[in-house]
Amino acid sequence: MLGYIQDGARMPFVASGAKVSGNVITFAQVGIGVVVADVADTETGELQIEGVVKLAAETGVAWSQGDRLYWNAGSAILTKTVGSNVVAGYAFEAKGSSAAVGKVKLVPMGDTDPGQLAQSAVVAALTDGTMTGTANGAMELVGATNSGDVSGAIMNNFKECQTQINAILTALKNAGLMATS
Repeated sequence: MLGYIQDGARMPFVASGAKVSGNVITFAQVGIGVVVADVADTETGELQIEGVVKLAAETGVAWSQGDRLYWNAGSAILTKTVGSNVVAGYAFEAKGSSAAVGKVKLVPMGDTDPGQLAQSAVVAALTDGTMTGTANGAMELVGATNSGDVSGAIMNNFKECQTQINAILTALKNAGLMATS
């Protein structure tokens, strides 16, 4: 095919300092790449930027398959903590809390949302089909309730929307799909 270069699972990079196979290179809030083979300073090497890799992992914390994972460059470990860490992908398989390594499905570079797993959990939690916050749990017909008090019905509907929006925002933050601040 004209213009085809490669499948994109690996990317060339110029090493700043010698790199050893398995080192992780971060791209500020875009993703990570794993050095494929040893590379001397200023030489061109290859990074694995898609696929499943085994990397050092935070101990004391268990993972479930599909958990969103981040790379903590300061500690050189995978973690479930978002903070200032760079998105790495999601847990390819469960990891016990005593394990010092874990398998991560790398997120394609620039795709800071590692697939639909976290999104489906959020959607499932929010699609129970009800609105909460009013006495009957539903939107009120303006003018038909509160003895014709239109402003009261509008205010109740506003509160319904506000409650539902707050629930959505909280679920997105808890799933790591939205910043907490």
